[in-house]
Amino acid sequence: MNIKNAIKKIQNNWSKLPHEIKSGHEAVWVAKSDLADSCEVNEEWIGVKGDGSLVWAYASGCPCWDGDYATDIQKEVKAFSLNHKRTPEEWEKAIIKFAETNEL
Repeated sequence: MNIKNAIKKIQNNWSKLPHEIKSGHEAVWVAKSDLADSCEVNEEWIGVKGDGSLVWAYASGCPCWDGDYATDIQKEVKAFSLNHKRTPEEWEKAIIKFAETNEL
């Protein structure tokens, strides 16, 4: 399966899939990476919107410290539309894997 077919499959099954809004973008969030060691980006997601466009979201924030221990991470989520031509290969693979492994 290629990326176009994977997106089409997700798009055709939009109503069956769980989707949510992150920073104003409603999408099926197909993959998440955890970059918790970074103060600039704590988590990031790739999603497919109902119209087939891609969206990337990330949560940024630094831990709140209480003496020597991190007590909480204040996160701010931001999301942006992605250009298909500039989608990293690892994200394309994640979208394809999602489309292939979910019963759509």
